[in-house]
Amino acid sequence: MRVPPFDRYPSLLIAAAIFATGFLTGCAAYLGLHQHHFNLVVVQNARLESELEQAREALRAQANLRSKQSTVSQVKVLLDPSQSDELDEWTENAIRKAVHEDFQSAIGSSATSIRSTPQVFLKLADGKIYTGIRGKEYRVRVETMVIVQSELTVWINAKGHVNPGL
Repeated sequence: MRVPPFDRYPSLLIAAAIFATGFLTGCAAYLGLHQHHFNLVVVQNARLESELEQAREALRAQANLRSKQSTVSQVKVLLDPSQSDELDEWTENAIRKAVHEDFQSAIGSSATSIRSTPQVFLKLADGKIYTGIRGKEYRVRVETMVIVQSELTVWINAKGHVNPGL
């Protein structure tokens, strides 16, 4: 079988090369844009799942402690807003969830006991190192604890932790 001489059709070869290059460039640009939007959807989904779980837990706590006004029925964990540049949204959600699980023991206890001995409840998360959050370790400091009616609000500060033993 003979191969046709391509030197007879230089303009056709150039047009085909430009078309192929444009096709590949367009595919790469579209794939990058699609991946960016998909990543935004996944992050938003994780945030919404976290909010949904907190709302379900608050409903369960309200149902159990409906008649008791002086008991803590829900815990709300907030991260220091000055850290929003250091931590991404997934990491913030994971840290909030871990600290929230530690403060579950405060649900059902009386607000006066938390007000009289706050150091007991501070020790639940203050200075604790949380491992396995997106492959890193974070040290959490409790900045403020406030009880308003039946809600315990905890403001925390989280910093990356490097294990000196490694």
